[in-house]
Amino acid sequence: MKASALLLKSLAVIFLISLFSCNSSNTGNTSQSEVTKAIKSNTGVGKPFGARDPYTCADSKQPTSGLPSAEQAKEYFICQAEYVSGNYLYLVSDVTLETGKPRDYNSNEDLNCPNIDVTVQVLPIHGKYKSYQCALLSDILQNQGKNCYITQSNNAVGLCYKNSFGDWVCKMGDASMVDVALNAAPPQ
Repeated sequence: MKASALLLKSLAVIFLISLFSCNSSNTGNTSQSEVTKAIKSNTGVGKPFGARDPYTCADSKQPTSGLPSAEQAKEYFICQAEYVSGNYLYLVSDVTLETGKPRDYNSNEDLNCPNIDVTVQVLPIHGKYKSYQCALLSDILQNQGKNCYITQSNNAVGLCYKNSFGDWVCKMGDASMVDVALNAAPPQ
């Protein structure tokens, strides 16, 4: 494997570990198009990568009581999984997500959930998604249209929880993700 491919794979694993902060289980479904209509896009941050902008959520505090719906959980997952960090843009696509039976906070299972509000039930989630790690475009590397590393997560598990600031955090990851493509085009 070339050094650049190994570096991209290593960075993707680090990305997965950061997403896979909490544990999980399953029920409730929603489509990608329903959710992306409710999500606002940034303006222009994807351009240096030749990609669409990462999605952002206008509000992650809903619902203020009770638990998020499968659609809200999916929206929060997408918004929180998409961002720019250094010279890389992280995006997701083809997201499906189901919610499980709510449960009480468990200090053994939920210890890696930063600022978790231990008084609010957590919501296990699972699903699948495609993730993109895209490098900046470079005239020197001539990488336009081939600057992304893509992985597929078919057995992603995670959790939605409310943090101590009242925001819902929904993360999931897949220890058995598979490589789809290296030097691929970014999503538009």
